[in-house]
Amino acid sequence: ADYVLQHCRRDGSKRPRVYNLATDGIHDMLDGAVDWAESETDPCDAVVIGAPANSHATLIRQRIALHLLRKGASAIGICSDRAYPTATGLEIGSGALTWQLAYAAGIEPVFCGKPQEKFFLDLCKRISAQPDWCLLVGDNLESDILGAKAMGMRTVLTLTGVTRRGDLTRSEEHTSELQSHHD
Repeated sequence: ADYVLQHCRRDGSKRPRVYNLATDGIHDMLDGAVDWAESETDPCDAVVIGAPANSHATLIRQRIALHLLRKGASAIGICSDRAYPTATGLEIGSGALTWQLAYAAGIEPVFCGKPQEKFFLDLCKRISAQPDWCLLVGDNLESDILGAKAMGMRTVLTLTGVTRRGDLTRSEEHTSELQSHHD
């Protein structure tokens, strides 16, 4: 939400014009501060993209988002997760849907969540802490753990979500990267 408000005004508009393909939370954070695009003919500066299981990401809304992106709106992914855990198992993540739409539109997306450096720096700024003072607990080796380690944070990986013990033994690339961040 902060990124959209700071970076997504175009054509002299007073407020960003946004299409929400993410969550009710994004709607609540931006409501009153942006003008909402609702159709493919509306002017739109940014499409905020979440996971396809979100109520705002129906197939019809995904088609509208594609048209808006092809007409020049920026693709803003709320995070770059490939998958995320739910009560019913793994679901396609925000990153996967963001890349799908960006590829179809022929554009490069921007990601504002984990594992992007900006996410961790903004988090530390909000809690007035240096990254090396922080301990991040996460269930995703790629976005939680590697993102935090790259910033100098200490981490704890739980095996209750995306990453499972078998993933650690099968993924020499990730474990060697973890070692290099630990050293």
